[in-house]
Amino acid sequence: MTPEEPPAFNLTEVDRQVLVQTDEEFVLHDWEDLKSIIDPSDYKILRNDWPYGLAPGISHIVVWLRTPVAVKEENGDVTDESRALIEAFVQRTFVDAVVREEGVSEAEARDRVLWFKNWAALQSVRSLEHVHVLVRDVSERLLTEWTGEEGVKR
Repeated sequence: MTPEEPPAFNLTEVDRQVLVQTDEEFVLHDWEDLKSIIDPSDYKILRNDWPYGLAPGISHIVVWLRTPVAVKEENGDVTDESRALIEAFVQRTFVDAVVREEGVSEAEARDRVLWFKNWAALQSVRSLEHVHVLVRDVSERLLTEWTGEEGVKR
């Protein structure tokens, strides 16, 4: 009986170079490095134009992404890593702004911001990755700051 061959990995030349680095050659990314690679052109925040029936005071925003969001193969839910990245983005972009602009506590701001990502079967637009954000009782000025869309009612 022969042992099974391990699966082949399709490594690029860059992958190979990274894998042969010694500990001394490896450089950790610091916060400034990470901030420099988060390019605002990698995402676009817009008000949703899908006709959801939302009560007055609730606004539906969509964050359109250039990069895919990793999901669990077995059920299509976002991975733990994806969830943490989205949570951090929502905190930084929406919750912190509600605290700053609306003068409420962080707990109150978190209570005014929800997000979700539809599974593929539920997505009306599958060709572009996106995350939905619902905000409650925020000013028109703040909605305009996030979306760049002035005076848009949806």
